[in-house]
Amino acid sequence: EYIKSSEIYSKEFSVRKAYPQHWYDLSSGSSSYYISLTASTQKNQLSAGLYISDDKEKFTMFKEHCKEIEEMIESKVEWKEASKATRILTYESYDITNEDQWDKAFDWLSCKALKFKNIAKKFELPISLPFPDYRSIFIFYCSISRQRRIKF
Repeated sequence: EYIKSSEIYSKEFSVRKAYPQHWYDLSSGSSSYYISLTASTQKNQLSAGLYISDDKEKFTMFKEHCKEIEEMIESKVEWKEASKATRILTYESYDITNEDQWDKAFDWLSCKALKFKNIAKKFELPISLPFPDYRSIFIFYCSISRQRRIKF
């Protein structure tokens, strides 16, 4: 309900069914990492971040921009490395058992999710095209259209 009511959030993320668990994952636009949101009642803490699965190169690329990322997130960022997966996280204290704080907690989570998505877009490694430049692509398509007599 909360996600559907936020126009900005619902434009950036696909709404999916939430299950009774302490975490919720969102697509970042890349299959190699996703945005992870968690709520811990034991620690009275929320976290938001990027979970990068089995791609140390991407983690290193993000870490090279750590100062800029912290400025974009507007808080301290923790960099966690494991044998395969890596995480970039930020935390905020909330008493999750207090329903009066839920709106504020949802605002924090959605704000950080949007910021992490923007970070993912900004620092994503460029995809190599099979052609050296757009001129080559245009020539390729023109040659195909002549062969098949397709007009465009």
